[in-house]
Amino acid sequence: MDGLRFIAIALVAIAHFAVGIGRPIHAGYFGVDLFFVLSGFLITEGLLLEKDKAQSRWSIIRLFYLKRFLRIFPIYYLVLFITFLTYPLFKEFWLYAITFTVNFFSKYCGDERLGAFSHLWSLSAEEQFYLFWPFLMIFVRGRKATFFAIVTLMLASMIHFVAAKEFYMLSGRMFSFCFGAGLAYIKLYHPRLYSGRIKTTFFSIVLLAAAVMYFHPHLGLSIVSLALVYMASNNGFAGPFRWLVENKTSVYIGKISYGIYLYHMPIGVLISELYFQAAWKNVDFSFMPILKYNPWVVELPLYSLLSIGVAHLSYVYIEAPLLKLKSRLK
Repeated sequence: MDGLRFIAIALVAIAHFAVGIGRPIHAGYFGVDLFFVLSGFLITEGLLLEKDKAQSRWSIIRLFYLKRFLRIFPIYYLVLFITFLTYPLFKEFWLYAITFTVNFFSKYCGDERLGAFSHLWSLSAEEQFYLFWPFLMIFVRGRKATFFAIVTLMLASMIHFVAAKEFYMLSGRMFSFCFGAGLAYIKLYHPRLYSGRIKTTFFSIVLLAAAVMYFHPHLGLSIVSLALVYMASNNGFAGPFRWLVENKTSVYIGKISYGIYLYHMPIGVLISELYFQAAWKNVDFSFMPILKYNPWVVELPLYSLLSIGVAHLSYVYIEAPLLKLKSRLK
């Protein structure tokens, strides 16, 4: 799963640091969508496992939110605090940022006014998902009713996504979380079906994605995300792709991908506006004129490495110590 997070954050970096490439391949959409499907799968699997232990429902809810708080809030609000002190335009959207409603600002006011913080819309959508999903999974009685709720929300969201072209709001992106949730449900309660004929099922999903992509590229990419999470949850990858998602570097980058996602846009925008753009204009590109119009060949690796470095320090000195507390929660 961390290997898939590596792929997701790499796609996001391409979308933001190599815009000319990212837009044609919908890299930003694909990266964020893969994060959403992963979240839906992992969160739902954890909740249903706890529910099946017949523990106190409110204890499960309490533990869920304590763990989410330790994972998400500390560095998120640290970034917002630094932004408050250093970024004058933050006053335009500070209320949206602290309440995880930046996706509302993105939809009704536009991304351009958010500047280096336009990427926070997806974290807002994910937090909104966390607000109600645990209650739905824990308090709905019966497995069939649970599956019915997942499928109903998935279909309603897909229809809204296609009809309204709703990219920012949870109502339009809920189906991605439900893709992951549906996989988790089938894995837990129909394991033979889930783990039987893995390659055949995977290629069937990929063929479906290709067919859907012809009519709606974004929806097709969401089905590709579903296929990747299905394979990862079955340990079904082989060959070069297996190496890509299982080597130590990919796994570690995936592990710290939340920090990378949070820090990468401020880092990229700050360095670009203060230093890179001016320096690039002063370079003599007579030896290779095409480089003059493709600064991304330097920006993509430079900003990505800096984001990984900052996220690594954040993980070692802030996140990891706090995450150790999760094992003590009961």
